[in-house]
Amino acid sequence: MAKSHQKNVVITGCDIPNSYGYELALCLDHQGYVVFAGCTDCNSVGARSLASRGSTRLAVMQIDVTKQDEIDDATEMIQDMIGDEGLWAVVNCAEFYTVAEADWCSVEDYEQSMQVNYLGTVRVTKSLLHLIRRGRGRIVNLSSMAGCLARAGQSAYSASKFALEAFTDSLRQEMLKWGVYVTLVEPAYFPEGSLVLSEPQTSVRLKRVPDHVKEVYGEDYFVDFINSVSRNDPTTQEEDFGNTNRVLHALSEAVTAYSPKVRYFVGSFQDRMVKSASAFLPTVVMDTYLTSGSLSKCVPKVIKEKQ
Repeated sequence: MAKSHQKNVVITGCDIPNSYGYELALCLDHQGYVVFAGCTDCNSVGARSLASRGSTRLAVMQIDVTKQDEIDDATEMIQDMIGDEGLWAVVNCAEFYTVAEADWCSVEDYEQSMQVNYLGTVRVTKSLLHLIRRGRGRIVNLSSMAGCLARAGQSAYSASKFALEAFTDSLRQEMLKWGVYVTLVEPAYFPEGSLVLSEPQTSVRLKRVPDHVKEVYGEDYFVDFINSVSRNDPTTQEEDFGNTNRVLHALSEAVTAYSPKVRYFVGSFQDRMVKSASAFLPTVVMDTYLTSGSLSKCVPKVIKEKQ
């Protein structure tokens, strides 16, 4: 493990209590790292909570990863504070997650997924790359199993994570000559803190669905589908659901290890088997498996009426 004394770390996505970014900021702060915790809203409950729980080494910063001007301002502040030391790590944890089939997922949701999960990471990484090179540090990107295995209801999220994985793979090769590590952390389960849509969120989403689409599917279908994808994913062990500890450990190791792994896959034995099998099993077999279980019980209204 690398000594933490005066090592500077930037983390995005620290707004939500118990989320990966929030918990990692506290974890590294307690280990003695100087932590710049990026929050979408510095006045949010989560940001204030983080500031109150952290030591004087932890600084909460305004970083909305979709806004280049905020990233530029934060970069300038960080550079002024660390001087010639450079950065030890940049950890991109900011995430946007949505559950919806393409037929009723809004274009805005696709755009927001790309803006946060992919372009947000690109913006932050490019803005801080000169400081990472100077410190011969590392870049850690939070991805997902959805970045290599797309499932029903995750087209917006998966597309952004596939893009993130491609960016990270290319960047890793480009940074070899600089002695900079680039790592992916891939949880098998859904993003903590942005996972299950609450009843009000579901209602808001349904209001955006065109009437002719609602008529075909029926409103019960939307709720049943969202619950099935969120709570009954066939590749996820129930005991792993919502547990941040193993992901937090992987993120922490990616920051603190002298020689971090290229990838940290965090999941059950079943998750690993599914991921491996997807590389060689026929697509039709994987499709059948991934749409089995409770998801197969979600039937649109029009189809039900014909049965």
